[in-house]
Amino acid sequence: MMSARGYALRVGAVTLSYVLLCLSMSGYGGVEVAWRLICGVALTPWYGRTPDAFAMLVAMAPQAVCVLAFSDELTAAAARRGLTAWRFGSAARWARNACLKAMLHPALAMFFGQAAGIATLVLSTGTVGGAMAEGYLPAIALTCALTPMLCLLTSTLALRTGEVQAAALVLGAHFAVLGGLAVAPEGVTETLVPLLPSARALLAWHVELGWDASSVVISLAYLLLLLALTCWLVSMALVRRDFEEGMADHVG
Repeated sequence: MMSARGYALRVGAVTLSYVLLCLSMSGYGGVEVAWRLICGVALTPWYGRTPDAFAMLVAMAPQAVCVLAFSDELTAAAARRGLTAWRFGSAARWARNACLKAMLHPALAMFFGQAAGIATLVLSTGTVGGAMAEGYLPAIALTCALTPMLCLLTSTLALRTGEVQAAALVLGAHFAVLGGLAVAPEGVTETLVPLLPSARALLAWHVELGWDASSVVISLAYLLLLLALTCWLVSMALVRRDFEEGMADHVG
Protein backbone atom coordinates (compact mmCIF):
# COMPACT_ATOMS: atom_id res chain seq x y z
CA MET A 1 0.00 0.00 0.00
CA MET A 2 1.31 3.44 -0.89
CA SER A 3 2.44 5.38 2.17
CA ALA A 4 0.65 8.58 3.11
CA ARG A 5 3.91 10.46 2.62
CA GLY A 6 4.46 9.00 -0.83
CA TYR A 7 0.92 9.85 -1.90
CA ALA A 8 1.22 13.37 -0.49
CA LEU A 9 4.40 13.93 -2.49
CA ARG A 10 2.72 12.83 -5.71
CA VAL A 11 -0.35 14.95 -5.09
CA GLY A 12 1.99 17.82 -4.25
CA ALA A 13 3.81 17.41 -7.56
CA VAL A 14 0.55 17.56 -9.53
CA THR A 15 -0.74 20.50 -7.48
CA LEU A 16 2.54 22.38 -7.80
CA SER A 17 2.52 21.94 -11.58
CA TYR A 18 -0.93 23.56 -11.78
CA VAL A 19 -0.02 26.36 -9.37
CA LEU A 20 3.23 27.24 -11.15
CA LEU A 21 1.61 27.11 -14.57
CA CYS A 22 -1.29 29.32 -13.48
CA LEU A 23 1.10 31.78 -11.84
CA SER A 24 3.31 31.96 -14.91
CA MET A 25 0.29 32.70 -17.13
CA SER A 26 -1.69 34.90 -14.73
CA GLY A 27 -0.72 38.00 -16.72
CA TYR A 28 -3.25 36.94 -19.38
CA GLY A 29 -6.07 37.25 -16.84
CA GLY A 30 -7.85 34.73 -14.66
CA VAL A 31 -10.63 33.95 -17.13
CA GLU A 32 -8.29 33.40 -20.07
CA VAL A 33 -5.94 31.12 -18.14
CA ALA A 34 -8.73 29.12 -16.49
CA TRP A 35 -10.41 28.41 -19.81
CA ARG A 36 -7.10 27.55 -21.44
CA LEU A 37 -5.89 25.15 -18.74
CA ILE A 38 -8.99 23.88 -16.95
CA CYS A 39 -11.53 23.86 -19.78
CA GLY A 40 -9.09 22.87 -22.52
CA VAL A 41 -9.23 25.85 -24.87
CA ALA A 42 -5.47 25.55 -25.43
CA LEU A 43 -6.04 22.04 -26.84
CA THR A 44 -8.85 22.86 -29.29
CA PRO A 45 -9.31 24.99 -32.42
CA TRP A 46 -11.16 27.66 -30.43
CA TYR A 47 -13.38 29.60 -32.85
CA GLY A 48 -11.37 28.43 -35.83
CA ARG A 49 -7.90 29.19 -34.45
CA THR A 50 -5.45 26.32 -34.82
CA PRO A 51 -3.76 25.85 -31.42
CA ASP A 52 0.00 26.20 -31.16
CA ALA A 53 1.76 22.85 -30.61
CA PHE A 54 3.98 24.24 -27.84
CA ALA A 55 0.97 25.78 -26.08
CA MET A 56 -0.75 22.40 -26.25
CA LEU A 57 2.25 20.68 -24.67
CA VAL A 58 2.38 23.27 -21.90
CA ALA A 59 -1.34 22.90 -21.20
CA MET A 60 -0.96 19.12 -20.97
CA ALA A 61 2.02 19.33 -18.59
CA PRO A 62 0.07 18.91 -15.29
CA GLN A 63 -1.82 15.90 -16.64
CA ALA A 64 1.48 14.42 -17.84
CA VAL A 65 2.95 14.95 -14.37
CA CYS A 66 -0.01 13.07 -12.90
CA VAL A 67 0.36 10.16 -15.32
CA LEU A 68 4.08 9.89 -14.59
CA ALA A 69 3.57 10.22 -10.84
CA PHE A 70 1.13 7.30 -10.69
CA SER A 71 2.59 5.15 -13.47
CA ASP A 72 3.99 2.56 -11.03
CA GLU A 73 0.77 1.79 -9.12
CA LEU A 74 0.21 -1.69 -10.56
CA THR A 75 3.91 -2.50 -10.70
CA ALA A 76 4.23 -1.77 -6.99
CA ALA A 77 1.04 -3.72 -6.20
CA ALA A 78 2.30 -6.76 -8.14
CA ALA A 79 5.69 -6.54 -6.47
CA ARG A 80 4.14 -6.46 -2.99
CA ARG A 81 1.98 -9.48 -3.75
CA GLY A 82 4.95 -11.33 -5.19
CA LEU A 83 6.93 -10.86 -1.96
CA THR A 84 4.63 -13.25 -0.10
CA ALA A 85 5.48 -16.93 -0.28
CA TRP A 86 1.77 -17.78 -0.45
CA ARG A 87 -0.73 -15.56 -2.20
CA PHE A 88 -3.38 -15.20 0.48
CA GLY A 89 -6.83 -14.05 -0.53
CA SER A 90 -8.69 -14.01 -3.81
CA ALA A 91 -6.63 -12.97 -6.80
CA ALA A 92 -9.71 -11.30 -8.28
CA ARG A 93 -10.22 -9.24 -5.12
CA TRP A 94 -6.57 -8.23 -5.04
CA ALA A 95 -6.61 -7.22 -8.73
CA ARG A 96 -9.84 -5.27 -8.32
CA ASN A 97 -8.50 -3.38 -5.30
CA ALA A 98 -5.23 -2.63 -7.11
CA CYS A 99 -7.10 -1.21 -10.11
CA LEU A 100 -9.45 0.86 -7.95
CA LYS A 101 -6.52 2.43 -6.12
CA ALA A 102 -4.73 3.04 -9.42
CA MET A 103 -7.80 5.01 -10.56
CA LEU A 104 -8.77 6.78 -7.35
CA HIS A 105 -5.32 8.12 -6.47
CA PRO A 106 -4.77 10.13 -9.70
CA ALA A 107 -8.41 11.28 -9.78
CA LEU A 108 -8.04 12.90 -6.36
CA ALA A 109 -4.66 14.35 -7.32
CA MET A 110 -6.12 15.99 -10.42
CA PHE A 111 -9.05 17.36 -8.44
CA PHE A 112 -6.75 18.95 -5.85
CA GLY A 113 -4.40 20.22 -8.55
CA GLN A 114 -7.09 21.92 -10.63
CA ALA A 115 -8.77 23.35 -7.55
CA ALA A 116 -5.42 24.74 -6.42
CA GLY A 117 -4.88 26.22 -9.90
CA ILE A 118 -8.22 28.05 -9.80
CA ALA A 119 -7.51 29.26 -6.26
CA THR A 120 -4.13 30.55 -7.45
CA LEU A 121 -5.80 32.50 -10.26
CA VAL A 122 -8.33 34.01 -7.83
CA LEU A 123 -5.55 35.13 -5.50
CA SER A 124 -3.28 36.44 -8.26
CA THR A 125 -5.84 38.06 -10.58
CA GLY A 126 -8.83 38.65 -8.31
CA THR A 127 -11.35 36.88 -10.57
CA VAL A 128 -11.86 33.82 -12.73
CA GLY A 129 -14.89 34.91 -14.69
CA GLY A 130 -18.09 35.26 -12.70
CA ALA A 131 -20.77 33.55 -14.78
CA MET A 132 -18.16 31.82 -16.93
CA ALA A 133 -16.89 30.05 -13.81
CA GLU A 134 -19.94 27.78 -14.03
CA GLY A 135 -18.02 25.68 -16.53
CA TYR A 136 -15.09 24.94 -14.24
CA LEU A 137 -16.72 22.22 -12.14
CA PRO A 138 -17.93 20.21 -15.19
CA ALA A 139 -14.47 20.65 -16.75
CA ILE A 140 -12.77 19.35 -13.60
CA ALA A 141 -15.18 16.39 -13.43
CA LEU A 142 -14.45 15.44 -17.06
CA THR A 143 -10.69 15.66 -16.54
CA CYS A 144 -10.90 13.63 -13.33
CA ALA A 145 -12.74 10.91 -15.28
CA LEU A 146 -10.22 10.74 -18.13
CA THR A 147 -6.92 11.02 -16.25
CA PRO A 148 -7.39 7.82 -14.17
CA MET A 149 -7.96 5.94 -17.43
CA LEU A 150 -4.68 7.28 -18.81
CA CYS A 151 -2.93 6.38 -15.55
CA LEU A 152 -4.40 2.88 -15.48
CA LEU A 153 -3.35 2.21 -19.07
CA THR A 154 0.12 3.56 -18.34
CA SER A 155 0.46 1.48 -15.18
CA THR A 156 -0.65 -1.64 -17.08
CA LEU A 157 1.88 -1.09 -19.87
CA ALA A 158 4.54 -0.37 -17.25
CA LEU A 159 4.31 -3.99 -16.09
CA ARG A 160 6.07 -4.92 -19.32
CA THR A 161 7.83 -1.85 -20.65
CA GLY A 162 8.71 0.31 -17.64
CA GLU A 163 7.05 3.44 -16.31
CA VAL A 164 8.75 6.06 -18.48
CA GLN A 165 8.25 4.17 -21.73
CA ALA A 166 4.63 3.40 -20.88
CA ALA A 167 3.90 7.03 -20.01
CA ALA A 168 5.51 8.16 -23.26
CA LEU A 169 3.32 5.78 -25.28
CA VAL A 170 0.04 6.70 -23.58
CA LEU A 171 0.67 10.45 -23.44
CA GLY A 172 1.99 10.40 -27.00
CA ALA A 173 -1.20 8.75 -28.24
CA HIS A 174 -3.30 11.19 -26.18
CA PHE A 175 -1.46 14.20 -27.61
CA ALA A 176 -1.61 12.78 -31.13
CA VAL A 177 -5.40 12.46 -30.91
CA LEU A 178 -5.85 16.02 -29.67
CA GLY A 179 -3.31 17.40 -32.14
CA GLY A 180 -4.96 15.60 -35.03
CA LEU A 181 -8.40 16.89 -34.09
CA ALA A 182 -7.04 20.42 -33.75
CA VAL A 183 -6.12 20.52 -37.45
CA ALA A 184 -8.84 18.23 -38.80
CA PRO A 185 -11.67 19.57 -40.99
CA GLU A 186 -14.88 20.50 -39.23
CA GLY A 187 -16.80 17.54 -40.60
CA VAL A 188 -14.18 15.12 -39.29
CA THR A 189 -14.17 16.61 -35.80
CA GLU A 190 -17.97 16.48 -35.58
CA THR A 191 -17.76 12.75 -36.32
CA LEU A 192 -14.74 11.79 -34.20
CA VAL A 193 -15.02 13.97 -31.09
CA PRO A 194 -18.09 12.13 -29.73
CA LEU A 195 -16.19 8.82 -30.02
CA LEU A 196 -12.78 9.77 -28.61
CA PRO A 197 -12.48 10.00 -24.81
CA SER A 198 -9.49 12.35 -25.06
CA ALA A 199 -11.72 14.89 -26.81
CA ARG A 200 -14.94 14.31 -24.87
CA ALA A 201 -13.05 15.07 -21.66
CA LEU A 202 -12.45 18.68 -22.79
CA LEU A 203 -15.26 21.12 -22.06
CA ALA A 204 -13.89 23.37 -24.81
CA TRP A 205 -14.87 20.79 -27.44
CA HIS A 206 -18.43 20.78 -26.08
CA VAL A 207 -18.58 24.55 -26.52
CA GLU A 208 -16.81 24.50 -29.88
CA LEU A 209 -19.30 22.01 -31.34
CA GLY A 210 -22.30 23.81 -29.84
CA TRP A 211 -23.41 20.97 -27.58
CA ASP A 212 -25.91 21.78 -24.86
CA ALA A 213 -25.44 21.36 -21.11
CA SER A 214 -26.69 17.76 -21.14
CA SER A 215 -23.67 16.79 -23.23
CA VAL A 216 -21.46 17.09 -20.15
CA VAL A 217 -23.55 14.48 -18.32
CA ILE A 218 -23.48 12.20 -21.37
CA SER A 219 -19.71 12.62 -21.75
CA LEU A 220 -19.13 11.98 -18.06
CA ALA A 221 -21.23 8.80 -18.21
CA TYR A 222 -19.36 7.71 -21.36
CA LEU A 223 -15.96 8.28 -19.73
CA LEU A 224 -16.96 6.50 -16.53
CA LEU A 225 -18.27 3.55 -18.54
CA LEU A 226 -14.99 3.31 -20.43
CA LEU A 227 -13.10 3.64 -17.15
CA ALA A 228 -15.10 0.77 -15.61
CA LEU A 229 -14.52 -1.37 -18.70
CA THR A 230 -10.79 -0.61 -18.62
CA CYS A 231 -10.67 -1.47 -14.92
CA TRP A 232 -12.39 -4.81 -15.54
CA LEU A 233 -10.10 -5.75 -18.43
CA VAL A 234 -6.96 -4.79 -16.51
CA SER A 235 -8.10 -6.66 -13.39
CA MET A 236 -8.66 -9.80 -15.50
CA ALA A 237 -5.15 -9.43 -16.93
CA LEU A 238 -3.75 -9.04 -13.42
CA VAL A 239 -5.54 -12.17 -12.25
CA ARG A 240 -4.03 -14.13 -15.11
CA ARG A 241 -0.59 -12.70 -14.41
CA ASP A 242 -0.93 -13.52 -10.72
CA PHE A 243 -1.95 -17.10 -11.52
CA GLU A 244 0.95 -17.58 -13.92
CA GLU A 245 3.47 -16.19 -11.44
CA GLY A 246 2.00 -18.28 -8.63
CA MET A 247 2.29 -21.43 -10.73
CA ALA A 248 5.86 -20.53 -11.68
CA ASP A 249 6.77 -20.05 -8.01
CA HIS A 250 5.11 -23.36 -7.11
CA VAL A 251 6.90 -25.29 -9.86
CA GLY A 252 10.17 -23.55 -9.06
